[in-house]
Amino acid sequence: MDAFAKPFGGQLGNGAFAIRVEDSQVFVNGKLIDQTGELLKTFTETNYIVQERVVQHSHMDRLCSTSLNTIRVQTIITENEEIIAFRAGVRMGREGSNVDNWAKGGIFVGVDMNTGKLLKTGFIKPPFGTTVTRHPDNGLVFEGFQIPFFNEAVEMAKELHSKLYRIHSIGWDIAITPQGPMFIEGNSLWEISLLQASMGGLKSIEKYFE
Repeated sequence: MDAFAKPFGGQLGNGAFAIRVEDSQVFVNGKLIDQTGELLKTFTETNYIVQERVVQHSHMDRLCSTSLNTIRVQTIITENEEIIAFRAGVRMGREGSNVDNWAKGGIFVGVDMNTGKLLKTGFIKPPFGTTVTRHPDNGLVFEGFQIPFFNEAVEMAKELHSKLYRIHSIGWDIAITPQGPMFIEGNSLWEISLLQASMGGLKSIEKYFE
């Protein structure tokens, strides 16, 4: 088994961990554990979602090799029931981390909606840092980095939102596999501060929230 566990209803990557079982040995976050009793206690005391590990596209792996780096696509439904994808960004982890969450020191970089390429500046949540133009650990320059299958991810997000027409806006977390987009989850609370920082504010879409 090679999977990822996160508390049911959890947020911001809290309590999430990788779990792998190989030859009757159990590894948590890549480290062999001597006793499984504590792990069993964790699973019995809290409800967890256990998901099969997603293998990401090799190009996305360049952003951070230890975390699943996801696209956050924002969609909204208008009064005319039109689904609009109005902003997107990429969340990436720091080397050694299993999660890409901004709250856990990850980096958020805006994406040009027309080209699917990263913008220039990445944002790190204080107190982990401020802004960077390249990944602090591997030196990768953000500006112009092409996200594979970006258009397909956006169109799929719009299609899925059309099935959830009672939800006004959704922040989709989307992994990119070698075969294409894979949707991890949709969020009704999608951290507006990330978009405001990385995309220069949200004045242009304010009318949809009136």
